[in-house]
Amino acid sequence: MQRVRLFHGTAFTCQLASKAVTHLCTRKCEGCNIVRMSFRLAYIGKNRRRTKWQRLGNGIYFSPHASKCHFYSGTGVRGMFLADVVLGRSYKPSTMELERLCPPPGYHSSYGEAGKCGLNYDEYAVFDEVACLPLLLYVYSYTSTTE
Repeated sequence: MQRVRLFHGTAFTCQLASKAVTHLCTRKCEGCNIVRMSFRLAYIGKNRRRTKWQRLGNGIYFSPHASKCHFYSGTGVRGMFLADVVLGRSYKPSTMELERLCPPPGYHSSYGEAGKCGLNYDEYAVFDEVACLPLLLYVYSYTSTTE
């Protein structure tokens, strides 16, 4: 099985990413939920603008490019995960597949190549929670943006 380290950007609605706190929040904070429970399929489907736009289907998304994940990491002080991801055999769709719930038989993940499926960056979607494990949480500040 192919195992790689990829980035995953998500928002933190609490103070964990912006202050040196030592506990996770109890609210519905995407970032704290990943720290607390790892990546969960039950929480997928909404990007930071709260609209569904998953070109490879209903999976958990990762990219080898931190700049891609930066877009999903909130505003101001941000959080981004580095994760171990087992991709297995990756399906490579030629068009967007917004409603895909799992890869085709014989595949374990989906791979969106930059320039195809409306993507500017390479990205992967996995459809099994045990295929991904958060390793590190990067917390950083970025205030000058034209997103």
